[in-house]
Amino acid sequence: MTKTFCNKCGKELKYSDHRKVELTVRPYTTYGGRFNLDYCESCFKEFIGEEEYNAMIQREAEHKKRVEERKKEKELAQ
Repeated sequence: MTKTFCNKCGKELKYSDHRKVELTVRPYTTYGGRFNLDYCESCFKEFIGEEEYNAMIQREAEHKKRVEERKKEKELAQ
């Protein structure tokens, strides 16, 4: 198994407590690039900002709630 570390603080990350980020750089020169980064929750929060982080957490919670509701509806229909 491969160990994963935060690209900012260097902390070892577990599967459940980190965020995978794909960063695309499009400069005016000919070289552009894509970077796959891993951040711990606290560094990720700092990276995208408090307001965006809170909005993202709220959207994730709403999504999980909808998934659970659909799962319950399927179980009742059977």
